[in-house]
Amino acid sequence: NDRRSAIPVNAGWQPLVTGEPARIAALNLVAEQIFHQWAGVRYDVLTASGAIEELRAKQPRVLFVALGETDDWAHEGRYDRYLLSARQNDTFIRMIWEAAQALPSHRDNTLYIVTTDHGRGDGREGWKSHGAKLPGSERIWVAAFGNGIGAQGIDRGGRFEQAQIASTLAACLGYDFSTHSEAIKPPLPFAKRSTPQ
Repeated sequence: NDRRSAIPVNAGWQPLVTGEPARIAALNLVAEQIFHQWAGVRYDVLTASGAIEELRAKQPRVLFVALGETDDWAHEGRYDRYLLSARQNDTFIRMIWEAAQALPSHRDNTLYIVTTDHGRGDGREGWKSHGAKLPGSERIWVAAFGNGIGAQGIDRGGRFEQAQIASTLAACLGYDFSTHSEAIKPPLPFAKRSTPQ
C-alpha cells in the first residue's frame, strides 16, 4: 500500500535513498557487496542505519522500523545468532533514541513503542517457528517509553492484544480510530491522548 498511501517504504534489499549522501553510498555499497543470507531480508544494522539517516534528514512525525534478524535466525535454529541479534537490536534501539534526542524537534518529544509482530512456539523445536498451531506464538511483549505515556513500570498481569498497538499509536498522535469499527481495539492503558497536529 505504499503507493496508494504515499507513505515511503524502504525494505528488503532496496537501496537506501534518504540521508547524508556519503553515508548512504557507503551503506548501499556494503549492502550490495555483502553476502545475503536471506533473499528478501537485509541485515538489521543496515535497516537501523537507514532509519537513523531518514530520521536525521526528514525528521518524520512517525517512523516505523522493522528489525527481522531474530526471526530469521530462529527459523534456521541458530539460537546463538538469535541471541546475538537480540543484543544488537538493543544497541540499534539506543542509537535511534540517541539520534532523535540530538534533534531539537524530537528531543524529549518522542514516543517509542517496541514490540514483536508475533510470538514463538515453545519447547526445544517449537521456538524455531510460530503460527496458530504452535502454542506460545500468541504471546508477545511490548515496551513503551518517552513522551506520550504515563509512568507505569512493569505490568506482568495485564492481558492485552497486538490489535491494540495501532489504536495506541493513533491515540498518542491525537486520533481515535476505535469509534470507526468494533474490530478496532482500544489503546493500551499507558497511552495519553494527544491533540492532532
